[in-house]
Amino acid sequence: MKQDMHFDSRSHLPSLIHQLQPKRVLVVGDLLLDTYTSGEVQRISPEAPVPVMRVMRTESLPGGAGNVARNLLSLGNSVFLLSRIGELDPAGEAVLNTLQKSSQHCFTKGVFQQKQYYTPEKNRLISQSQQLLRIDREEITPVPHDLILKVRAYLASLSGEIDIIAVSDYGKGFISAELMQELYIFSQDNSLKIIVDPKNNDFAHYTGAYLIKPNQLEAQRAASLTPHANLSDVAKCIFERAPFLKHLMVTRAKDGLSLFSSKPRAMQHYTIAPQEVVDVTGAGDCVLATIVFALACDLNLDDTCRLANVAGTLAVRRLGCVTLDLGDVAHEMLKCHQTTKILSEKGHLFALRQISQSKQLALITTENVPSKLALSFITHLKTLLEKIPDSTTLLYIPNSQSTEFHEFLEVISLLENLDFILLKESEGIENKKHLEARIAPKVRFHWTRDGFVQACSMSNTDLFIEQVI
Repeated sequence: MKQDMHFDSRSHLPSLIHQLQPKRVLVVGDLLLDTYTSGEVQRISPEAPVPVMRVMRTESLPGGAGNVARNLLSLGNSVFLLSRIGELDPAGEAVLNTLQKSSQHCFTKGVFQQKQYYTPEKNRLISQSQQLLRIDREEITPVPHDLILKVRAYLASLSGEIDIIAVSDYGKGFISAELMQELYIFSQDNSLKIIVDPKNNDFAHYTGAYLIKPNQLEAQRAASLTPHANLSDVAKCIFERAPFLKHLMVTRAKDGLSLFSSKPRAMQHYTIAPQEVVDVTGAGDCVLATIVFALACDLNLDDTCRLANVAGTLAVRRLGCVTLDLGDVAHEMLKCHQTTKILSEKGHLFALRQISQSKQLALITTENVPSKLALSFITHLKTLLEKIPDSTTLLYIPNSQSTEFHEFLEVISLLENLDFILLKESEGIENKKHLEARIAPKVRFHWTRDGFVQACSMSNTDLFIEQVI
C-alpha cells in the first residue's frame, strides 16, 4: 500500500468550481418522508417524567434518496428518480409532489407504485434546535418481480441519457440483489459509474459499484471488525469481500474522510478544521450528492474528496435535512480554502457568479486609491462594511506592483466584514460594467472623492441614488 498521505484543506479547490456543470443523474433508492415538528418545552408532564412540547410548526421534506435528489437538483443537475411508493400512500405522494415542484429537471416516471407498500416516515420532534425524539413509521418490504420488470424497461428507456448513477440505500428493501444486477447491466451497457451510500453490511451486495461511501461504523461492520480496528485493515477486508470495488470512501465525522483504492492499493486521509456541529441529519446525503456530481464532471478522486469535505462541513452547521447549491459550495471554498482574501479575474469569476445567485453579493468598486487618500478610503470602507453586515462583500480594485499598494492590501485584508478582494488585471475585464455583467451583484457601491455612493442600473446607465458615507 502506498504511503499514507494527509492533505491541507487549503488548496486549489476554488478554481475547480467552474468545472461543475449540470449533469444527468440517475438516483436509485428508498424514498422517505422526513417531518420536522418544532415547538416549545416549558414543563414536565404530570402523567410521566417526560417533557410536554407545544407544537409551533410542522414541515415535511423528501428524505432518503429524495434528499439526495434535492441536493443534486439544487446543485443544478437533472435527476431521474428510480424508486417506489405505495398505491394509497399520502407520504409517498407528498415526497413526489415536493420534488416535482422544486425543479422542472426532476423526472419521476421511474417511481413505481407497489401494492401493500407505504413510504417510510420519520418525524423528528425539535425544541430549541435540539432533537428530543424521532418517531419512525416503516416496514421492510421486498421488491416483487413484476416491479423489477418495470425497472428493467425504464432503464432501457434511459440508455444514453444518463451520466452517472447514485444509489442511496436506507435499508427499506428497495435495493435488492436483483435490482443491483439490473443496475450493473445498465451501467456496463452505458459505461457509467455506480456510486453507493450503503446500508447492507455485505458490500458484495452492491454489484458493479465503482465507489462505496460508508461511514466509519458501517465500514467496520462490513469488514466484521471491531470499532477499534485499523481502517487499513477494514479496507483490505472489504476489497477482499467485494473484489469488483475500485474505491472505498469512509466518512469519519469530525476527522474528515479517508479514501482507499484497490488497484493500486493506496489510501489518503482528508482532514477538516474543527467546527461546531449543529445537526448531522442528512449530511451523508449532501456528501453523496457532491461526490456523484464531482465524478460526473470528471474531477479526479483527490478533488472529489476535498469537495465532499466541503459539503459535509456545510451540512452539519445547519439544522435538519439541508440542500446545498453551487453558491454555498463556492462561498465555502473561497472563504475557507484559500490562504488569502485576494482573488483573480481568471480563476474566480465563475465562483463569484454562483455566490451572487444565492447570496446578497455587494460589489464595491474604485477606479484608483491614491496614497494620500488611502487612510480616508479605509475609514470609509470600514464604515460601509458595518452598514451591510449580512452581505457577502467584494472589493474590486486596480492592481499595482508597488510596495505601498501591497502594504495597503495587507491592511484592508484585515477588515473582518470584507470577504473578498478582486484585483483588476491589465489583461482582464475592461471595466466594472463588464464585471457586473459577469457576476451580477445584488447591490453596488462606488468610491468617489466624497465617499461611497450606492448605485443601481437603469437602461444600462449607472444612476447614483444615495451617498452612503
